[in-house]
Amino acid sequence: MKTLIVDDDFANRKMMQQRFNRYGQTHLASNGKQAIEIFTEALKTDEPFDLICLDIAMPVMDGHETLKEFRRIEEVLRVDAVRAANILMITAMADRDNVVQAIGNNCQGYLVKPLDMKRLKNELLCLNLIDDDQQ
Repeated sequence: MKTLIVDDDFANRKMMQQRFNRYGQTHLASNGKQAIEIFTEALKTDEPFDLICLDIAMPVMDGHETLKEFRRIEEVLRVDAVRAANILMITAMADRDNVVQAIGNNCQGYLVKPLDMKRLKNELLCLNLIDDDQQ
């Protein structure tokens, strides 16, 4: 599984990277603009991300803007639904408006920080990104 972790907090990025390294290759971005550049390059080299973990509250470009741009780029590059990135919003924002906006912009899941690893694993299982026997 190839994962992109997008979070402006260094400690959060590193903690999530440690968790995801067991599943495969991880890449890090500290803001939405940087994430868009990494995401676009991965698509252009035919090495797309299987999963993107995206924070909402970030400088430069917030998570909602970034999510919309990911989906726009996929549309422009004609990425089919099967190859489109699975995007999980992982954020401290638990209010209904943010959840509705993220789901409306086609994220596959919404997890609230602090991150519950059991819930994360369940999301990965539901998205068929890991097997039940993977820790």
